Amino acid sequence: MAMRTSSSNWTRFRLLILKKKLKKGVKLVSIASSYNATIALTSTGKVYEWGACHQRVQRRTERANVRESERKTQLEPLETRLTSIKSIYAGGEIQFAISKNGDVYGWGINGFGQLGDGTAETHELPVKIKGFPADIKEIACGQSHTLLLTQSGQVYSFGRNAYGQLGHGEDEPAPPKGAERKYMNTPKLVEFFERLRENGETVIQVAAGDQHSAVVTDQGSLYTFGFAEQYRLGNCSEPGDEEDDVLTPYKVVSAQIDSRDVKFVACGTDHTVVIATKKAANQ
Repeated sequence: MAMRTSSSNWTRFRLLILKKKLKKGVKLVSIASSYNATIALTSTGKVYEWGACHQRVQRRTERANVRESERKTQLEPLETRLTSIKSIYAGGEIQFAISKNGDVYGWGINGFGQLGDGTAETHELPVKIKGFPADIKEIACGQSHTLLLTQSGQVYSFGRNAYGQLGHGEDEPAPPKGAERKYMNTPKLVEFFERLRENGETVIQVAAGDQHSAVVTDQGSLYTFGFAEQYRLGNCSEPGDEEDDVLTPYKVVSAQIDSRDVKFVACGTDHTVVIATKKAANQ
């Protein structure tokens, strides 16, 4: 019987394979993971991927009688056709890459329009996506929604909006009981953060979890919105608050946060984590 390989050993195994493929002097500069896939960026602007990136690979590796040797062969890092890439992002079941000239490529499951290409069609291979802002600083991928942050601090969102995770508020009548809010398959500017910019507060980082989102501003403030159960939004002051979805970004206020400047936020499946520093004495 073949020995079962742990996921951590699999990751190390794939990285070792990838390093052997790279030419002398070429380095890995970035790695990003979605639910079932991992992508890596090299110093020469090439992108490699492994895991269930391609449906055909997933089908082969999920067969009950697949041999361990075949599994390793099918899950070796594969070089994509992408070139001159400067940054990569992944999350949920999608991946993005931005080229040095600003072109955006996306691929993966797109049932709620989370690739932002104007469709709900899944793309097995990277496709160039039109209509994105030209100065993207960061992309945050949730389970089925996506946030974009531009260099100037503008925030765009698209994808599933069942729980308000896009942050646009109730800009249309609430759907009938049991029905979802409409998803968006192209980027839409989040007006709430535009109003903040007018008042001198700018977004510096975005994050997306399964069904919720979080944003950090240059004033050290944290804003959250979307699905609220399991206290993932950090906005609960009374019992039962966690049951109410937040449709418009909410500034998190607490004894811990108020005395600190939030520097970074990360969203998990049902939780949120921040890195914060104590405010200066004169603040």
